[in-house]
Amino acid sequence: MIGRRENHGLQNMLKVEKEKDDCVIAAHTVTLTAMTMGLETCYIGLLEKAATGSPMVLDAMELPRDNKVYSVLIAGYPEYEFKAIWIKDRNITRLAPKDRNLSFIFQDIILFPHLNVRRNISFGLDMRKSCDKAEIDRRVQEAARLTQLSDLLDRKSHELSGGQAQRVALARAIVMEADAFLMDEPLANLDAKLRVEMRTQIKRIQRKLATAAIFVTHDQEEALSLGDTIAVMNGGLVQQIGTPHEIYHDPVNLFVGTFIGSPQLNLFRCSVHSNGSGIRVKSELFDLQLPDSIISKLSGQEAEVTMGIRPEFVRLGCGPRNSFPAKVGLIEPLGSRTLVFLETETGEIRCAIQGVTNCKEREILQAGFDLEKALFFNDQGIRL
Repeated sequence: MIGRRENHGLQNMLKVEKEKDDCVIAAHTVTLTAMTMGLETCYIGLLEKAATGSPMVLDAMELPRDNKVYSVLIAGYPEYEFKAIWIKDRNITRLAPKDRNLSFIFQDIILFPHLNVRRNISFGLDMRKSCDKAEIDRRVQEAARLTQLSDLLDRKSHELSGGQAQRVALARAIVMEADAFLMDEPLANLDAKLRVEMRTQIKRIQRKLATAAIFVTHDQEEALSLGDTIAVMNGGLVQQIGTPHEIYHDPVNLFVGTFIGSPQLNLFRCSVHSNGSGIRVKSELFDLQLPDSIISKLSGQEAEVTMGIRPEFVRLGCGPRNSFPAKVGLIEPLGSRTLVFLETETGEIRCAIQGVTNCKEREILQAGFDLEKALFFNDQGIRL
């Protein structure tokens, strides 16, 4: 989810040639479209609805590119019939998981209670027995510096806070100098403040290391704030892959549109009709003229559609044209922004305003939308 973009195909990092096209991986075959983004130096974030099985993606993914299918068995725990699996320029098809040079960071912080921080960080290198003591000490000191643990190396795990313990787990992954990090919700068990702090630290560390990573989370704020590329999943199937901006502002379907964003996308069931001056959308609440810039999206759509409006594109105190009456039901000041919940004849509309608002609860006002930012979906939930 983080890192520099380079002009390398995704298969430069992870590529698998499979022998049978009908082979099914995990509960569902997960399909990701390879992009020119240089996986050597970035994270792919898997943003999942809770319990959709995306940790399995750390074991198996499919990456179609140029009509060829590359199936990726990253961690290597299950066995399938494949011709070749590549990580960068190394064929790891017949290698055991321990020999694939990958680092796992888990949701549950797993530290050895009888070892101090130094020994916990170096444990993987100690087991590998391929580095001398001086090299292990160098790597531990460097990882401790990156994770701000240099003053804690002699502490035992029970003497650490939650954030410190998670930094130890991160440092343990760093010292392995892996070709990729596999992260399964590593921040899920931390409190809100520590999550934000660790999120920032992980981003800084990854930019310094420029190591690829796949990061599983069901926290959309985590994915959007860290993300270089995000794959949104539902029911074990990838719904959309894109940058945070693309995922938020250009969702491909109704699931992605409503899953991403807090407060949630406002939805209105509308009919589309044309008149002499252009195209209008009509619901039980409003009858609005669409701007010319988005008319092409609804060209030929003389039918029912679902219109979505992000809360930040709801306007208050509008003139009588292209607006509708609404009552201010509730105001939630959040410091840097204010949430306003409008009551209308057809239900509640969520509005997000930067800074403070002058409106008062129970006030009747005219509301409208920035229709150039409107999203339209057909009956199947596909974006128009």
